[in-house]
Amino acid sequence: MFWSPKKLLHLTYRSVKEIAAEMGFSDEFYFSRYFKKSVGCSPKKYREKVGISVVAKVSM
Repeated sequence: MFWSPKKLLHLTYRSVKEIAAEMGFSDEFYFSRYFKKSVGCSPKKYREKVGISVVAKVSM
């Protein structure tokens, strides 16, 4: 199953580094630049804005 980085940030407690690796990026900083260019904000800011879903707590 393929999840988008936005869903992984919202629905899991995984770190940006873990998400970057899962998405195939060898460098979390390159992933962050790619994400910011695509979404308009950094992965950290995106997660702060949308929060972590209660679904993430259930799946722990």
